[in-house]
Amino acid sequence: MQATTLSPKQIAAALSSLYGRPVNCDEVNPLIDKGPVQNPADQTSKFIAPAPQGGNCFVLTSSPGNPDIVARGVRNIETFHARLSPSASKKLVKPYASGYVEGVSYALWPVLRPLGRNRLVQSFQKRRLTPKIMNWLYDIAATTRSVNADKAHVKTNFVEPLTAAANHQGLSAKIRKTAGEAIAKINSGALQPANCVQHGDFWLGNIMLAGADTPGRPEFVVIDWGGANASGFPFFDLAKMALSLNIPKAQSVREFSRHCALFKCDQDDSLAYFVSAIGSLSQNLEYFPEEKFIEMSQSLFDYIHSLTAKQ
Repeated sequence: MQATTLSPKQIAAALSSLYGRPVNCDEVNPLIDKGPVQNPADQTSKFIAPAPQGGNCFVLTSSPGNPDIVARGVRNIETFHARLSPSASKKLVKPYASGYVEGVSYALWPVLRPLGRNRLVQSFQKRRLTPKIMNWLYDIAATTRSVNADKAHVKTNFVEPLTAAANHQGLSAKIRKTAGEAIAKINSGALQPANCVQHGDFWLGNIMLAGADTPGRPEFVVIDWGGANASGFPFFDLAKMALSLNIPKAQSVREFSRHCALFKCDQDDSLAYFVSAIGSLSQNLEYFPEEKFIEMSQSLFDYIHSLTAKQ
């Protein structure tokens, strides 16, 4: 069941006020997610409605359980646009408009298309897009990479998340041990950690194809920036997308190797960065179920370990 949120009537009234012309309730059509709702309190709702300039637009609304989630994504997109290269920023589409109605945030976007549901079509799309997605992610990491050696910054952004991971009894002994080893390596100066922009939920479901009205007509668009982190962790997004795309192991190893070169670290250190990311996430799960967090953490940890393990 879709979470209770704004009704078509409320959206039509908001658009009428925004456009200065009437928008009828029957022009606002809800889109029902076909998959199960994992977190009803956190679930956004989606509608097709008249666009400001004519035609249609995509309306995304927060739920009362997390009324700021859409607005947070809009703010992140605005922030990251200023930090990214022109080519990379084209994949972050800005909304036509955004605001609040009845205490929950909403935004209007160009209509985008998901990847094909047919397995053969999606397989072709994945082969075509995979190198471009990987290059885009590398561009993001290279453009936003930053090193802050200040002890307070390192403590807050790395040591404290790693400590949270080391002490999290739901995580496996291997993950907790990796966290402890990473803390020791940072404290000894053997690893000087760096941050970069982190999407946080970078998987195939958040890759969309541009529509006719998408500014710049990029080949693909990255959506769902509500959980992004401007001072995020390398390798988390890379692992999640590589696993989602199911790319060959040799290609994954190459991608991890070039990110290691970018961040001036050993391949083993990619696990330290990843555990920093999950430690940070564990401190602010919001509506992400604990059991899902643990399952995801182990799956991605095992995946990275399989790439970095000595043969």
